[in-house]
Amino acid sequence: MAPPKVYGWAISPFVSRALLALEEAGVDYELVPMSRPDGDHRRPEHLARNPFGQVPVLEDGDLTLFESRAIARHVFRKHKPELLGAGSLERSAMVDVWLEVEAHQLTPAAAPVVVECVFAPFLGRARNQAAVDENLGKLRKVAEFMPVGAGPAKKDE
Repeated sequence: MAPPKVYGWAISPFVSRALLALEEAGVDYELVPMSRPDGDHRRPEHLARNPFGQVPVLEDGDLTLFESRAIARHVFRKHKPELLGAGSLERSAMVDVWLEVEAHQLTPAAAPVVVECVFAPFLGRARNQAAVDENLGKLRKVAEFMPVGAGPAKKDE
């Protein structure tokens, strides 16, 4: 069987999420590079894969998926189900909780920090420090609730 294909541009955080899932699961895949400036995501052949004209898109045999989190869950279900807590209702439920935290708490707070600290200077505009500070505060609150072992390693005391 041919390796799955991922359509998109690797610099996209959404495409990166799908690629990281494939890498973590040890799956050989093909990245089909697309050009955002050239409007590849708006061409009819891509709209046939994703009617919303977004990336990434995964083609895995006869299955075509879009939405990076759905792609990641599919990859793990198929190749590394233990990462989703397979076999344990409790573990699976906790994985679901933390996937939701990532989607609704972590990413919405982290994205503005990245935009202001990385993209604003690149685009030649001043960083909005108030937005950075506000969202770093939100990230700190999320970090307070992260389970032990989910964060950076702690030094021995």
